[in-house]
Amino acid sequence: MTTENKKINSVEIERKQMIQRNFKSKGIPTLLSEVNFSIDTNIKQGELITKLISAVKRVFKKDYYSKTRKQKLNYFSKLKIHNLFTVEMKEITPETHDSFTRIQSFLFKCLSKKQKATLKKEDLTVVEITLKSGEYTQTGYSLLDEVFTMRYHRSSWRLNYKIPCRIFDICTLIAESIVIQSLLNFASNNKKTLQYLLIQKHFDLENNALKVPVDESFRELFLKVAKKYKFNTKNLVDSIGIDGQKYIFDVNLEHNCENRFDFFIDDDIFCLIVGEFVQQSEYVKYKVNEQIQERSEYAKCFQTKKNVNLGHQNRMENNIFLTRYGYVELDNDVDIKEKFGIIEENFEELTKIIHIPADKNYSFRIKKLGKHKAAGIFYPYFKTTIFDRRHPSSYVHELGHQLDKMRADIENIKDDFYSETFEFRKIFDHYKQLVTENVNNLPDEDTFKIQWSGKTKGNRNYYLKPAEVFARSFEIYMSTFNLTNSLLKSKEELAGRPEYTLDEAFIKEIKPFFKKFLSTLEKKYPNTILIPKTSTEQEGNIKPKATTKPKATTKPKATTKPKATTKPKATTKPKATTKPKATTKPKATTTSVANYGLSIQLKLF
Repeated sequence: MTTENKKINSVEIERKQMIQRNFKSKGIPTLLSEVNFSIDTNIKQGELITKLISAVKRVFKKDYYSKTRKQKLNYFSKLKIHNLFTVEMKEITPETHDSFTRIQSFLFKCLSKKQKATLKKEDLTVVEITLKSGEYTQTGYSLLDEVFTMRYHRSSWRLNYKIPCRIFDICTLIAESIVIQSLLNFASNNKKTLQYLLIQKHFDLENNALKVPVDESFRELFLKVAKKYKFNTKNLVDSIGIDGQKYIFDVNLEHNCENRFDFFIDDDIFCLIVGEFVQQSEYVKYKVNEQIQERSEYAKCFQTKKNVNLGHQNRMENNIFLTRYGYVELDNDVDIKEKFGIIEENFEELTKIIHIPADKNYSFRIKKLGKHKAAGIFYPYFKTTIFDRRHPSSYVHELGHQLDKMRADIENIKDDFYSETFEFRKIFDHYKQLVTENVNNLPDEDTFKIQWSGKTKGNRNYYLKPAEVFARSFEIYMSTFNLTNSLLKSKEELAGRPEYTLDEAFIKEIKPFFKKFLSTLEKKYPNTILIPKTSTEQEGNIKPKATTKPKATTKPKATTKPKATTKPKATTKPKATTKPKATTKPKATTTSVANYGLSIQLKLF
């Protein structure tokens, strides 16, 4: 029996499945996985809905016209996303509809001159379309295989003196139906989001004041949620207009059903949530692309390089980072004689200022990241924190990503990062406002502003990813300790970059957040010092010499490798100041670190 090797030319199916899985968890219909959501959300909500419809139409128009006649007639039945808004389409003929001839003639007149020149009226397939929104219905007609311009789409005419009718362009209606149902579905699955957005809409950031309903029962519920999301509830302003928006707070989607036929672009719930819908959809696709790239050949920088020299191997096995990480890698070009020792001192200083959790499943690496054009990288899938050997100040930023991921994992949050939850949302929105103002105040020819407004990787969407906002906010928080430390940027450095803000109100807001955040991490991750790994526990590409491998029954000292025939005395406890006997004399540059490692072992055993 022979087994045929399988070969694939694309991973597109995997990507599509990952997007659909993430869409489903966020209440976004999976059928939108092919839609391009790169839409500027800083425009009016009605215009944003229109652009979203156009983006959806580009995908589904192509799909619709690829179908057979029978499939086209059943197309709307495959698009049932939310039962509050549905569309049905059926063919009519002279035998099934008394006004068929009149309808066919009228629809033919609405076609373009080019269409009329190539088509025969008698050959046109006429369809009747029924829209249902809640308990309301609306009827219209179209041609199965033809296009109507926006001039005629949804235009009203009378089939007779009593019955008003509509003309529909089928592909435009398909897109509108998908968007309406998608927004309904998103709202029904994201009640917390809708409530947050409603409160945010009525919060005056400049005056730190919150408008509240007058009705006492609604006011009580409104304030309870506002407090939960850390809005200031001490400075309140009564607003009777909010009382009429309780249906939004309650996510009552049946409200205003009749108006969704013709005025859905002005629907209050849709206008409130469409920006969030587009951002979440785009962010999912962005994040999936990152995950695929992380696991690709391009992302191999997380793996240890071969041929690491002996001196660097020794330092990789004996350094202070092993008190928090299970594995450490150093490029051959890292200066282990002097500079890495300073980095260790800087890291020790950080551990005294904040809680850095110890987890043997995480690794730390210093290496060249030239191909990635990044000062540092955190790989959540591989639990790897890296900074480029030329940019040690990027460590705290990557540490922010690491802590963000660790917090999400310990609380079994469905999102990949804690920063994607509503616990961080208010800080995210505040940051977004301040940094957007920073960028807008830059001259138009400024390089950063051009990049921010562009379509490249480092554009606005990248800088406003929740995980990136969290990491930069963490850097800002760390700058408040006024440390002179190689592993983080100083206040002066942050002040000169538009993607950071030193706004006093913002700093006042993030201080208690990160203090509580780190306190929670400390409870979940006690400050347990990890034992530096022996050479037998390192990754497979660094193999120790056979002559230095201890017996299985021998417990080696942390910093020395005893001979295979030597068994340490059980009654002998080495002094902290005494160098242990070894077959190989350690180099002078590693003596202090070796003693440090030995003292750790003595504390633990």
